[in-house]
Amino acid sequence: KYILYRKSQSEPEELADVPGVTILKPLVGGDANLSHNLASYFELTYSRYELFFCIQNPEDPAIEIVNLLIKQYPNVKARLFVDTVDRCLNPKINNLLPGYEAGQYDLLWITDSNIKVTPNTLTDMVGRMAENVGMVHQLPYTTHTDSLAGYLDKVHFGGSHGRIYLTTNACGVNCASGMSCLFRKHLLDDVGGLETFGCYIAEDFFLAKSIYDRGWKFALGNEPCFQNPGKRSVENYVARMIRWSRLRMAMIPLISAFEPISECIVCGLIGAYGINHFAKIGFGTIYGIHIGCWFLCDMMLIKLIQPTPIELSWKIPAMWIFRECSSIWIFIRALSSRTVMWKNQKYRILCGGKAEPCKK
Repeated sequence: KYILYRKSQSEPEELADVPGVTILKPLVGGDANLSHNLASYFELTYSRYELFFCIQNPEDPAIEIVNLLIKQYPNVKARLFVDTVDRCLNPKINNLLPGYEAGQYDLLWITDSNIKVTPNTLTDMVGRMAENVGMVHQLPYTTHTDSLAGYLDKVHFGGSHGRIYLTTNACGVNCASGMSCLFRKHLLDDVGGLETFGCYIAEDFFLAKSIYDRGWKFALGNEPCFQNPGKRSVENYVARMIRWSRLRMAMIPLISAFEPISECIVCGLIGAYGINHFAKIGFGTIYGIHIGCWFLCDMMLIKLIQPTPIELSWKIPAMWIFRECSSIWIFIRALSSRTVMWKNQKYRILCGGKAEPCKK
């Protein structure tokens, strides 16, 4: 709670001349929530920003949605880019390059299409951009839906993922998620621009690493980053976790090797066996206490991250159990291959994090 929902030390809107911000939104396809998500950027209270939507397919259904929003909010400086040229391997970077090159401000906010923001989000993030900070990122979380997949996202991003994200950030370790990041653009220009990172699938990790390696600090936004996709499913969640695991195995293999023992089930088994062996306390008793305490701690963390009260539903413990039980299976599945599917294209992940497209 100390980290999230704090008031920024200096509110940008109180300054005489607020810094301008270029917002880049990569778009591919449309879903039921896309218009609502994009509209939230037109309603930001920050006074000086330009909003660029980037699309590669001229037949993309998102084009109609963007054009309608631009007409609906004529006072917002917004522009649509449609560019079919492939200039690098990463489809997200490819998508963003026209908007990146057209941006006139040094502060650059890259945020995914399924992210919904509050009117104060940009004000908060710019307020966290101190003189020694090169990037401001947000803790990934999710909006509420009453589906099983919605609760699965909630217990993952509010529990396991939130715990690791906040801990590594507090330790000064690169943990930035590319869902929503505010950069100093000149730091990217100094190393060749956004296109330099187009050889990676996990471009967010290497963007952050490039900034951190030059001595700049990171800052975590006071608000979480709210994912609000129009379609959720357990299958999509599992595929996403497998993809992320394979990327981590290629980028940080030594750390990834220890991931299973950080999971509730595995570390509980190790701890219960050790206590049973040395203290002669029943294995089942210790393991049951461990599981119960872990669940309660995750619920406390979700309560701190979520701005509204936790919903009372049997789906929360059910999806928490599913998430904990599936984590080891996901890790094993990730070990079975080095290919990932992303944006309808299959890639082979190479050691170090670079990728190459698989032959069709």
